[in-house]
Amino acid sequence: MAEYKRAIELDPADGDAHRRLGLAYSSTGQSELALAAFRRAVEVDPKHFRNFHALGAYYFLASDFGAAAEHFRQAVALEPEEPNARRVLGTAYLNMGASGRRRLSSEPPSRFRKRRPR
Repeated sequence: MAEYKRAIELDPADGDAHRRLGLAYSSTGQSELALAAFRRAVEVDPKHFRNFHALGAYYFLASDFGAAAEHFRQAVALEPEEPNARRVLGTAYLNMGASGRRRLSSEPPSRFRKRRPR
């Protein structure tokens, strides 16, 4: 963690360092510090897919599926071809119940289609 904190001291606008610090906090069970770091990563670098993905994953694991869906939607908007973000977004919607299923049915279809066996 010290390396990420030092990187942030040198460049407070380094979203990647904030995200990695959040991952380090998360791996040691420091969830409030992890959340703060993930939020800061999105704040300083709102065009980076991984920042939204990490924040969405945090909320998903905390069972806050509405917040998870919000951040995974933003991740998908930044990287529409990224299949994992679409999968977790759909799962978050399903976990939200009826309102999530309505949202899921209104999402544009994925470009990733299963191929039929030949």
